[in-house]
Amino acid sequence: MQKRILSLLLCLSLLLGLTAAMAEPVNVNLLQPDNDAGTYKYVTGAANIGDTVYVLTSNTLECWKPGDAAETVLTQGVMNSDYDGYDITAEDEANGKVAYSRLLADGDTLYGFNRRTGTLWKLLDAGGLLPTPELAVSLVWDSVLRKNAEYDYEYTPQFGDTLIMDGTLYAALQDWENSETSYEVMAWDLATGKQLSHNKGIALRTLNAYQDGLIIGKLYDDANSWDPVTETQKLPEVATFDPKTGEVKVLLQLPSANIAGVRYDAAKDTLYYVEGATVKSVTAFTLPAKVSAYLPNRVWEDAGMSLLPGGMCVIADYNGVIVRALDQPGIENGALTIYGEYGSAGHQAYLAQNPQALVTTNENYYSSLEEFTAAMVSGSDAVDVLRLNSGYTPLQRLVGKGYALDLSTYPELMALAGEMDANLAAPMMLEGKLYGVPVDLNASAIGVYQRVWDKLELTQEDKPTTFMEMLDFVDNWQDDYGEDHPEYMLTDDGSTRRSLLGWLMDAYYAEQVRAGEAVRFDTPLFRKLMERFDSIDFTQMEKDQEQQGDDYWSRESVFTLYANPTYPGQARYDSKILALPLDEGLLPVYPCNVDYLIINPRTTRTEQAVQYISTYVQNMSSDSGNIVFFPGHNDGVINPRFESDLQNWKDTLAEFQEMLETAVPESVASLKETITYYEELINNADTYRYTVTAEEIQTYRDTIAPYLVVTGQSPLNTWDSNGSNEFYTLREQYLQGAMPLDTYIKEIDKRIRMISLEDQ
Repeated sequence: MQKRILSLLLCLSLLLGLTAAMAEPVNVNLLQPDNDAGTYKYVTGAANIGDTVYVLTSNTLECWKPGDAAETVLTQGVMNSDYDGYDITAEDEANGKVAYSRLLADGDTLYGFNRRTGTLWKLLDAGGLLPTPELAVSLVWDSVLRKNAEYDYEYTPQFGDTLIMDGTLYAALQDWENSETSYEVMAWDLATGKQLSHNKGIALRTLNAYQDGLIIGKLYDDANSWDPVTETQKLPEVATFDPKTGEVKVLLQLPSANIAGVRYDAAKDTLYYVEGATVKSVTAFTLPAKVSAYLPNRVWEDAGMSLLPGGMCVIADYNGVIVRALDQPGIENGALTIYGEYGSAGHQAYLAQNPQALVTTNENYYSSLEEFTAAMVSGSDAVDVLRLNSGYTPLQRLVGKGYALDLSTYPELMALAGEMDANLAAPMMLEGKLYGVPVDLNASAIGVYQRVWDKLELTQEDKPTTFMEMLDFVDNWQDDYGEDHPEYMLTDDGSTRRSLLGWLMDAYYAEQVRAGEAVRFDTPLFRKLMERFDSIDFTQMEKDQEQQGDDYWSRESVFTLYANPTYPGQARYDSKILALPLDEGLLPVYPCNVDYLIINPRTTRTEQAVQYISTYVQNMSSDSGNIVFFPGHNDGVINPRFESDLQNWKDTLAEFQEMLETAVPESVASLKETITYYEELINNADTYRYTVTAEEIQTYRDTIAPYLVVTGQSPLNTWDSNGSNEFYTLREQYLQGAMPLDTYIKEIDKRIRMISLEDQ
């Protein structure tokens, strides 16, 4: 009884009406993912009773209400059924354990819903949190639980939105398992668990109580959203659904396909929905919509949005829980708008430190100089901070034409840039002035899978040391190893020839950038490399999947074409980076693209934008960005989950050892194998103590960092608005035999020269 009184005090469940009336709308960011801190609590659902928000994570039940500085943990060690298979969940429930993955609210009652088994557990009522969840009802689940006939396994369709109305639970489902996606709306009696209806072919994605017993929500068949006749995207609609007759009536067409979470506020006769990262509202079903709130990240989930009576909306998804006041004064003036950002550690850190700041993201995609400049001058909707990739955006041209703010007058940014790897920061330092700060890096490298290399009885001395030697190995693969080892693929790519040529083009371009040479392809080095490439017969190693059989993709490969040289912890994995100069006498080369943050010089939010970049850069991922960009950061990074993982391994080992004592004979061998696995895991636990060790960081400093080359945007990777690239077209013509090698080289060089002249 004391526990229930305590939870009553924590969440004020008996004063919901008063809370709703008195709640002051606020902006709050809750339960953001923070892997560096080792929390690893992933939000899987939320529901509200009045203005009190209840949140289910991967292992806790928590609550928050206006006025709380942070969320309150109500229950630890929740068994979240989204993290277990159906069989495990069903077995656990049969043994009396409680598992659920979604929260549902009905009046003053909060339920935990197991979408795998159809079980509802009462978690909280007017008296507060129950000491132990009580079984409320087991829904008749026969028509939900289905079997895949081809592969013989049971599954449940994807559950979308749910609604409890007049003692009935409604659920919107989507079944992706068949050749055609099916949409369904099902209903159950909450008192008995009996299924009341099963309407198929109704793509209702959100469920809200409407007038006269109707349900209102977003209607959208996104699996068939393209109209082949008009060649346009079909748009979602707002529609009512009559549960008694199954009738659907469209009330309104929404203005964009990029819409989620349609909610209806009956008291205001207003629809609220999320378009990208903006909450918009429509009153009395009359467009146009107006902006009601800004969100810091894009919303994808229809079921993740709810409205609070006190004038707030809640968004619960993989980014955590975002509470935003609706229609607050000044909303018409816009928010700090970020382009190219999708929830990185730096972005989330700024949100955590500045919960009241109005921040949103621009979800458009720009490729040309004209598109970027237009986005910078579009009034209150203009982008303020842009995260731009050096290889795929006209970054240098934007800076050259004055579309990047000079950051040199901001000491905090200059100090940060001064601590960063000069090779990576230099492209944004022009004539002593700073125009952008690096925040992310991607590079290409070829690696070898050491385990397969050892199985082929090859040694370290057998590994290629130049790209020319790599081509020699490829040429000899079939005769030397392939015929005797059909269980292995040469590379983990379906088209070794095409991928190797792409790698060669990028690496050669990077070599010329590093040498400070004008880019030319008709050179002795490139001809030498291409003539060797051209001489290789790729026929045997490029049989398609149908020719190879069912095990085509199950085979292990010798080389990977997707090794990540810019992650310092890569050294501990089986795929070992090959440091490949193009030829003897040259240095290894890793072509790389860097993401830089720049500020629109026309922004009206300069100080906030500077603070955003400063916070972002100081909170990059501890085991990658914080190391790669800061040469002074060389201490090993402790795994924040090490102690908890180690304890879990020990607890699991003890459970299996106890099971062994009473096991039936046929289970003994399997149990002993599992016990041995956990014993070895615990004995070698120190291997997992660090996410990146000091030795691994030093290996990166010595063998990777000196050979990174920021290539920038080039004609090779520049695509026009129609999605075409003439260099890609030339390459395909060469690969398909429609163009001889000599012509291919000359045509590339001719086009490169023409582009260079046009840019002068």
